[in-house]
Formats: sequence, C-alpha cells, structure tokens
Amino acid sequence: MLRRYVLDDEGNPFRQDDPVSWTEFMQDEERRQIAFEEVGKWTVSTLFMGIDHDIVGKGPPVLWKTSVSGPKPWGGLSHWYTSRWRALSQHDQLAEAIRRGQDLPEESFPTR
Repeated sequence: MLRRYVLDDEGNPFRQDDPVSWTEFMQDEERRQIAFEEVGKWTVSTLFMGIDHDIVGKGPPVLWKTSVSGPKPWGGLSHWYTSRWRALSQHDQLAEAIRRGQDLPEESFPTR
C-alpha cells in the first residue's frame, strides 16, 4: 500500500491519505527541497519525497533523499533517510567530501 506524507509548517512529516492534498503539497518544490548546494561540477540536493520508500514497511518511513548530479565519481550517488535531521547532516557531509576532493567512501553514508 502506498503511504503518502506531507510536511507541517515546522517540517515534520505526517500521513496524508487525501490524494488531492498530497498532490498539491508535492507541487510546492520550495517546501520539499530542504537543502541545495553547488560544489564545483556537482549539485547536491536533498528533498522530501512524500512517499514512504521503506519497502519492508517495518521501520520508520523513509521520506528524504539526497542526490548528487554531475560527472562521476560523485554524480549519480543518492541516499535515503528516515529523518530530516539525518538527511541534512549527511547532505552537509557529502557536500564537504566533494569540496575536499575525497574519494567515494568504501562504505555508504548512513541512511537511518
């Protein structure tokens, strides 16, 4: 079953079962984009995705995604998160790693 979410005025997610209200919220890109940064040839963007991507359905909803667009090695990288705090924290760490010219980490950035 598709679990849809929107954000309240403080940025907290809550379940939204009305598809019209959900669609209206999702069209507001300013409310959905929580971080955006251009780092050299790359763009790091963190968005509230509005649909729970926890395919097992046993944990907290996975609602935020940080993506990197641009050339390899960083371009195409993306990670999903269960909290706004974690998504913002990892957004900053990812942008800093790119800024410092670090190699891709052996292990993925933590997602939960």
